[in-house]
This record gives sequence, C-alpha cells and structure tokens, in this order.
Amino acid sequence: MKHLTIAWKLREIADLLEFLNENPFKVRAYRKVARRLEHLTEDLEQIYKEGRLTEIVGIGKSIAQRIEEILIYGDSPYLKELKSRVPEELAELLEIPGVGPKMASKLHDMLGISTVTELEAALQAHKIRELPGMNNKTEANLIRSLRLLRTGSGKIFLRFAFFIGRDIIARLERVKGVKQLEIVGSARRYKESISNLNLLAAAEDGEELLRVFTNLTNCQKVIKRKENSALILTQDGVFVELFVVEPEDYPLRLVMTTGSKAHLKQLERLAERRGWRTEYNYWFDETGKRLIFESEEEVYESLGLKYIIPELREGEGEIEAAMEGRLPRSVRLDQIKGDLHIHTRWSDGVNTIEEMAKEGQALGYKYMAICDHFRSLKVANGLSISMLMEQMKAIDELNAQFTDFYLLKGIEVDILKDGQLDFPDELLAQLDLVVASIHSEFRGSKEELTNRLIAAMENPHVDIIAYPTGRLINQQNPYMIDMERVLRAAKETGTVMEVNASLDRLDFYDKYLKICKTLGVKVAINTDAHSIKQLGYMEYGVGMVRRGWLEDIDVINTYSRDQLLAFLKR
Repeated sequence: MKHLTIAWKLREIADLLEFLNENPFKVRAYRKVARRLEHLTEDLEQIYKEGRLTEIVGIGKSIAQRIEEILIYGDSPYLKELKSRVPEELAELLEIPGVGPKMASKLHDMLGISTVTELEAALQAHKIRELPGMNNKTEANLIRSLRLLRTGSGKIFLRFAFFIGRDIIARLERVKGVKQLEIVGSARRYKESISNLNLLAAAEDGEELLRVFTNLTNCQKVIKRKENSALILTQDGVFVELFVVEPEDYPLRLVMTTGSKAHLKQLERLAERRGWRTEYNYWFDETGKRLIFESEEEVYESLGLKYIIPELREGEGEIEAAMEGRLPRSVRLDQIKGDLHIHTRWSDGVNTIEEMAKEGQALGYKYMAICDHFRSLKVANGLSISMLMEQMKAIDELNAQFTDFYLLKGIEVDILKDGQLDFPDELLAQLDLVVASIHSEFRGSKEELTNRLIAAMENPHVDIIAYPTGRLINQQNPYMIDMERVLRAAKETGTVMEVNASLDRLDFYDKYLKICKTLGVKVAINTDAHSIKQLGYMEYGVGMVRRGWLEDIDVINTYSRDQLLAFLKR
C-alpha cells in the first residue's frame, strides 16, 4: 500500500518541479519512478530495509532519499519546500482536473487567478478565451472540470479502497471472536470511485474489535467512536468506518449496509406490505417479533424476491426484475478466459511478453492479446513497423511452446484527429486484434469527437475501441461525445467496446453497458495492464460489467479461444 502513497507523492513533486520551471529531465525522472512504483510487485519497505532502492530502474541517490524520508517520516521535507515556493492559493488550480502546471502558470501570470473562485469569475466574464492558445472550447472544458472537481473531490479509486479494506480485514480477522468481516457500501457494489470505505463485522466482543481497529498502525486519527462503530482516518487519507453487530444480525445488516438508498427504500416498502416494521436496521414481523435471517439470500426470499447480487442493488429496476424472474445471469470473474489489451516492455510496459504470458497462465487464462503502442505515441515508446514485425515473430515462437495457451498478435493504434489510424491497413490485416483509442486532441466539439470515433470503427480492421469515454477518475473529464450514436455505430460495424479495468479508468459506465445490452453491442473486459501486477485489475472490470446487467454472452473474453478467433475474423 505504501508504494502507491509514495508514487503519488513523487508525482506531486514532479508537478511542482514542472510548475517551478525546474530541469525537465528531473521532472521526467520523478514521473518515471512514480510509474515504476505503481507497478511494483515487491514490498517497498522490504526493498528499502535491504538497501536495494537504487536497484529499481530510475532510482538514484536523490530520489532514494525522498523515498526514505517518506517511509520513515510519512512525508518529504523536499516536497514541503517545493510547496512553500508555490503561491499558497495557487495549489487550488492544480487540483482542477485538466489544469496542469503550464495552464495554471498562464492563468496566474496573465489574469492573476490563484483560486477556484477567481477562475469561475473569469469564466463567467469570458476572459479565458482571450488568452494566447485558449478559446471558447478551453472555457467549456474548464467549466466541465470545475463541475467534476465539485462532484468528484475526495473520491478514491475502487482498487485502492479494496487494497486498504482488505489489509484492515486481514488484521482484524485475527481478533478473537470475529465471525464475519466484509467490505460494504458502494465499494461492495463496485462503484468506480467512492468517498469513504465501510466495513461490517460480526463479533462476539465488539468492544475489543473496535479497540484494535482504532489502534491500527495505519490509523492517523480517530474521528469518532460509538458503542457499535468507529470512524478513522488512515495514513493514506482515507476515511474508514467499521460497524460491529451480533452474529445473528449480520445477514440483514449486510443487506442494509450494501444497497443504495433507493434499493433499501424499495425493500422497506415490500416489508411494510407484509405488515412488518423496520426500525434502526432491524425488522419486526406483525407480532412485533424481531426477524432473524440465516443469509442474505433468505432476506430477499422472505420478500418474495430472487437473490440480487450486490452490484445491482441501485434501485434501478432490479427489484421488479427479481419479482418477475428477469434478473441477468451476471458474468463472473471465473468465466473470463483472457485479457485482450496488455502492454509489455516492447513499448511502455514493465514486463516481458514471456512474463506476462506466465502470469496469464497462472490466472487460468487460455489466451492474451499483446497490444503495445505504435510509433505515433512517442511518450509510450511506441513500436516502429520493423519492431512490430520482430515482436510478431517472437510471439509466434512463444506460441509454438504453449499447449493450452495462446498469444494474440495485436496493437493499440491511435485514432488521429480526422478519425484515421496511425497505422497502415495492409499491416493491420496481418494482426489478430486491433485496439484503437484516442490519446490526444480530445478537446474538440461533441460532433467532431463523435465522428472521429465512428470513423475509426468504420475501419474494417478495428476490433475494439479502448476507454470509449476517455475519463480518468478525478483527473480528466469524459470526452464530449454522443455515446448513443457511437454505440449504434458499434452495432452496425460489429465493433467491440472496452470496459477498461485500469486503476483510474473504469470509464465505461453502467448506463452505457445497459445500452450495449439493449443494442446487442459486445464488450471486452480488459486490464490495459502494463505489468503482471495490473493483470489483477480484471476483478474491477467484471464488477463494472455486472453493474451493467451483462451476461457472459455479451463479453467476448468469456469465449473459448476458437470462438474468439472466429469472432475476430468474422
């Protein structure tokens, strides 16, 4: 967990160095190391204790010192010193998604803007469009970014929440008398980002469990403590609340702490129709007797409902579907037979093809698609045509060694501003799989961006559109596109839409997945992994697809190898 915290602090150092016009090589060095740490598979503290920090590619004595400071003291004096050199209120601008150091400097130097409030005033007066290099589209994007800041501030990535939650659970499960312990709330429903983390425990000695919880080494501060719950702030800046109940109350409370308000309201209405009374998370029958359930399934069965999986408990038609027997046979993680979008050391990945393939086999996969970047994406060390040909040969040689596993030869190509691809068609035809995505020039009009995506889908060689909305959680707004029009085009062209399970993506929302289901558009759940560790992100993509009511027939990487290859050649 600390390697992620330190990676974020190193990125913050890099941003501040760039803002202060420091050596660009220094800026890139910090960003590269931050990225290395995000992919780290070993325990960073153990590496430090063994004196091996400088063995990590890119870490010299200076950056090693910063990491050591953070590991020991929880912060870096160097980071504090950099922050002191930036106008205090200017830090607000850098918190706005899409506002980097260069734009913040221009806004500050040319308009005297140093706060969000001042930026809002300038936007209302249409002053931004008058600045060099900016226009009315810049203003529109900033307005959307401010809206995202207000609604998304304080959100944490789903995977990070699970990382922290599972670490805490592993520690608390050792406490005597703990019977059950689980992550609940919106995280259990696999919302792509959450405000705080909730845990539910069944324990014989709740007092002791809460004492251990509030004294965890990762606890920075105890915010509140009640008889049956406690809220803490972790060293990572995440609020975690633990609720403790008697073992017999656990099934009902699990239902009550998982569903959305709308879902729970509907359950309460059904209970009231039976003459039951709901009060303080307890249910009482018509005689006043408190109802005890053996499982969540029994709770739903008592109301005349089929069991509803956590991901569907949003109050968006699942109650009616459960009554009428229309619930989907939701796709499961164990049905995923491969990952169709991964990167290797050939471009900007960390691991070799062999290492990624070995991990894929360990996960039980039958196939994986190597989709390194092409040359136009220079920041990602994109492949030249000659390098791609070499890689294809290397993949053929590896496939000759496998018996029950197959590597697809793929590429991730960039969708250019006019909708064309940065790759010749005659070479695309030689590949098993083509993933297309937008990496730049994504601030066009809604019509321009929509037409751009559709033009790419009309290329007969394009199989998958990666991260269709372009959203980066708390960092970048979705593209301004007409998604329904895009999905209709996907149906016509047979193009697959990607559910990107990457840490900060999860951008293809459940509402779009439901449209895919209606139209018959297929999806692929991919991790976009740049390291073997990131292959484990698949769980979060599956969670998103389950939220979208999709089944295995809707997801192409639940297909067998032969079915998949036949589908791609159709």
